[in-house]
Amino acid sequence: MITLRKIFELGIVLIVLFLSPISCIFIDVSAVQNVAISQRSLENSPHQLNLTYKPHVVVAMIDSGVNIYHEVFQKPNLTQHPSTYIEGFPSDVESVNLTFGDNYSSNYEYDKDIWEHQLKQRTLYWFPHTNIIGISFGNSTFYSQEDLGYSIIDIAGHGTETTSVIEKINPNVTIVVVQVGANKVNEALSWAVNQSWIDIIDIEFGVWYKPRVLIPTTIWWTGAQAITKRGVEQGKIIVTATGNKPWINPTLSFLSGPPWVISVGGAEGYCHGVSITATKDADYVSSFTQIAAVINSTSKYYPASGTSLSIPTVVGTISSIIFKVREELNYTHGILNKTLVDIPEKGIHITNSDIRNALNYTAVYWKTTDWSFRDWITKSPWKNVVDPFTDEPLPLFIRILMRKAIRTLPVNPVAPWLQMGWGFIDASIVNDSVDVLADRKPMPEKPDGAVRYMENIYRIREKIWGG
Repeated sequence: MITLRKIFELGIVLIVLFLSPISCIFIDVSAVQNVAISQRSLENSPHQLNLTYKPHVVVAMIDSGVNIYHEVFQKPNLTQHPSTYIEGFPSDVESVNLTFGDNYSSNYEYDKDIWEHQLKQRTLYWFPHTNIIGISFGNSTFYSQEDLGYSIIDIAGHGTETTSVIEKINPNVTIVVVQVGANKVNEALSWAVNQSWIDIIDIEFGVWYKPRVLIPTTIWWTGAQAITKRGVEQGKIIVTATGNKPWINPTLSFLSGPPWVISVGGAEGYCHGVSITATKDADYVSSFTQIAAVINSTSKYYPASGTSLSIPTVVGTISSIIFKVREELNYTHGILNKTLVDIPEKGIHITNSDIRNALNYTAVYWKTTDWSFRDWITKSPWKNVVDPFTDEPLPLFIRILMRKAIRTLPVNPVAPWLQMGWGFIDASIVNDSVDVLADRKPMPEKPDGAVRYMENIYRIREKIWGG
């Protein structure tokens, strides 16, 4: 029933609206667009978040940052706060609303104040409409101590390339971009290890090894082995590269040397050849060349080569395995009780050791006759490549230099493990690995010589770095 009181109240409201300035009634769109870092609204407060935990996997990428504007990272419908679907993620992490147009330069110019002034170092942010979470510990240019003053956004290109490889292999992954220069790797690594909700850590830095002298990075990275050990003991998987210098022994590296860290070398799957320039004695080999996202584009890709691309290929593969297992079991937690999948009522416990053991036996060995010089010529990602900025063919001398960089050799016919470790890993082994972990398939066999050799390498690494 409409009473006189209700009519009176409605009249007051109409008068107020009529006398109010138009700007108070309608939203100023331009003002809203310029509010870059959203303030936590009452609906998104920690006590009122709509928690919808779901199967997920989280990878921390320790590198130079990321071009978050690239299409490969876009998830238009992903607007929920990460704490609503990732158990343990802090609910007070602020969102950063960016401009996602077709032109990188325009996007960056519009958001320039965010990258250069608004974001704080050592503070975690999440980016709606992407699967990217980010934190910066400074962006010194790899082995320089200079900090260039930008947060999370990539100005070197390396981080964009490596992060995009993971995303292409596993679109279901959540990626934590941990931006850092070489002089703060230990700090960034320690932060990633301390986050209970992170499952895998990808360390994208070079191989500086134990006896090396007169190199500042030796001092910077002293103690990294203790940090990675703590992370693996907590249940995480940590992956890094053996490097691109075949004369360096990776077992002496602070990062790739410890046996609890997965070390990755390079090989080319398109021609079944092992990279000449990649360091040997890795746990696994993986794609030395990948088609990766370009640093200052929203849609272009470009070949990139090096064991830096081999690592994210393995990490993307491992993250796919973990995600598929969790999805199949409807497992909505992260690491529990130092276990990647822990369902005690069903007797299911899948640890980082279980994942690594499955990889050891599902990784693939090639035969000598698998190598194809013709495929190396005709199927190389560098064939007919164009400059991503001009769309013009690369000069011949650059293509020749890149051909030299990605030279391969066939594996030896007697003991391929001397060149391939446990074998070649890419997304092709995901389903077999999941079936092995789910007990639907028996563990594949490996030659006795391979098992003895790789176990001996592991014991050597234990003697150098401890068990």
